[in-house]
Formats: sequence, structure tokens, C-alpha cells
Amino acid sequence: MNYYLVASGYQTTHQETVPEMGVGGVGYKQITVTDGFIWEIAGVFAANSAESACKKAAQKTGRMGNFFAVEGFPWGVEMLDVEDAVEFGGVDSMSKIQKLENRSRELEAEVGID
Repeated sequence: MNYYLVASGYQTTHQETVPEMGVGGVGYKQITVTDGFIWEIAGVFAANSAESACKKAAQKTGRMGNFFAVEGFPWGVEMLDVEDAVEFGGVDSMSKIQKLENRSRELEAEVGID
């Protein structure tokens, strides 16, 4: 099982009234204008594949669309044991041995040991 940082993307739009030249003179019509594309972090997931992590993110956010996953130890930072802090609304589901195993696999990958 690997860690994946998953981002979710969606497009934002708004309605505008614009003038339109017609046979009877100037009229107005409503058009949809694209504001941009916004990326948000959906979460960090432990999964067997990037696809699984993206599917779980889609389920969590309740929207279908564009998702991408970046594999690796969260942010490439060695995780230190912190006993007095946990994520709000989350549960520290990884045991100390799981953290050490993941760090060991990361170091092996860095030096080319498979």
C-alpha cells in the first residue's frame, strides 16, 4: 500500500448578459462565461494504486471530474512520532511499524534497491 496525494479539479462559470445585433435592432442574450479551472486537494490516501486513490477521492468529494494522484511518502518529509497531535476529524491509522516499513521502502527506492 502506498500514499497518494489526490487533487480534484473543476471548472467555474457564471452567466452574463451581452448585447446582440438582430434584425429589429440591438437585443440582449445570456451567455455562459468560463471563469477558470480550480484545483483543490481532496486528501492523502493509502491505496494500492493511483486509480483507487482517485476513485476514493471522487467518492469523498461527491463529484466526478478531473482527479490526479501523486505517489510517495506524504510530501517527502520523514514522519516523526508526534504523540500530542492528530489531524482534526481524522484518526492516526498507521502503526509505528507501518510508518517504519514505508520509510524503509522509500529509502530503498531512492538508492535503487528493488
